[in-house]
Amino acid sequence: MSLLPKNTMLGKLRLFEVYDDFEGPKCFSAINKLEQVFLVYWSGDFNNEEIALSKWLYAPISHKRLDELRRQSFSIRDVFLKPETCVYNVDIPSIGTNSIVSMLSHENVIGSNIPPESFYLEPDEIEVFAKEADWNFELKIAKKAKSTSINANTVTKVIDALSAIVRSLMDDETQEIPKLYPLTASFGSFEVKLGTNYPEKSSIAIEQLNCLLSDTKLLDRNLKNMGLDPYKLKDLLDIVAQDRIELTLSPKTYEHLTGSIDIKSGSLGPAMERLNASSTTFIDSALVPQASDLDRIIDIVCRRVSSEVLKHNNIEGLSSHRQVEYHITAAYCLGLLNKNSSVTSAGRLLHHKSTKEAQYLFLSDRFESSDIGWAWMKWSNVNSIYDIDENTAKDFINSCVRGLNPTTSKRRSSTISTWLKTFKSIRAAENITVDLPVISFLNNKL
Repeated sequence: MSLLPKNTMLGKLRLFEVYDDFEGPKCFSAINKLEQVFLVYWSGDFNNEEIALSKWLYAPISHKRLDELRRQSFSIRDVFLKPETCVYNVDIPSIGTNSIVSMLSHENVIGSNIPPESFYLEPDEIEVFAKEADWNFELKIAKKAKSTSINANTVTKVIDALSAIVRSLMDDETQEIPKLYPLTASFGSFEVKLGTNYPEKSSIAIEQLNCLLSDTKLLDRNLKNMGLDPYKLKDLLDIVAQDRIELTLSPKTYEHLTGSIDIKSGSLGPAMERLNASSTTFIDSALVPQASDLDRIIDIVCRRVSSEVLKHNNIEGLSSHRQVEYHITAAYCLGLLNKNSSVTSAGRLLHHKSTKEAQYLFLSDRFESSDIGWAWMKWSNVNSIYDIDENTAKDFINSCVRGLNPTTSKRRSSTISTWLKTFKSIRAAENITVDLPVISFLNNKL
């Protein structure tokens, strides 16, 4: 016997999610090609004129109401007793003939074998079948002024800033970047379903974000305890304040996160003041390079300018794809390559430099303005990378970068220390060269 009806007015259906499975799905949602979703409940098996029938109740349900059902705002029974439109009875025969669909009156629904009042969706029992149902959080972005719509660039900035915070608050460096994809949009607001491979840790991270915003008096202390760079939080709040928007972040279920988080532009004053005065310094491990050979980084950027596909067997001194990735990451940290290895304008300018000295001086400027360079300066309480003691690299990494094992921490400390020594020596040589004409001029005068 088929689980889903065929050749009916309900359209061609496929499983969306399964909520109760006992010798086969007994309560689930299904979706058709028109993106209509139905909540489905098994009403029993019967015999009709020697043909076995499986009876099912189908209630059309909106995504918004299905979200509320997952969060246990009401029982499954309520969906059939208080449908948004109607309830269908679907008879699926065991053999041969097509399924029979009929609309039920409210009285007939009550007289059917409907779910008990105590039947709620259990978050840990939900089994996802449709790709579009595989999400964990819903982010609603709305304009404070309802008469205006959301700019697409604002949506991208919010998602990027929020993702950076969640990744930073996760416990270790093994976390994959959460999958983010837009689902629906409407005038004056934008709703995005956010997915992640680590729902429990992501939920904890979002709960920590809520704690940060809920108690601004302890913001600096909490930032340090959680290991979050205040600039990441400031980036998100700046977007909310500048674009005058309101964010509402809701979990798909309340399995790991017990409520929604609201961030509104009108209430960010205290948090922004604390962030501006914060002395905390943290940085993502993904922004800390571990490829110390600057010449090879320059070579790889130049190869990408020429649209070369980077393979380790084409690059002298590299023996694996992982080593190629180390150098790509280092170039990304300096703003020379994008995450997809495409070349930035800074990378093209580096390629345009005619001498090695000019390239190194350019890289020193890129390092000073990078996340890692700025964090190291702030931690060292200096105003220039040339005032940093390169021997403090290990202590800086241990203090300000989370999630690195001892071996990786040592390698990355060595990388930035080597870079800084190189930049200092090039700068010193440059200063001597610049001063020579002045000395010559003074000697002639004398």
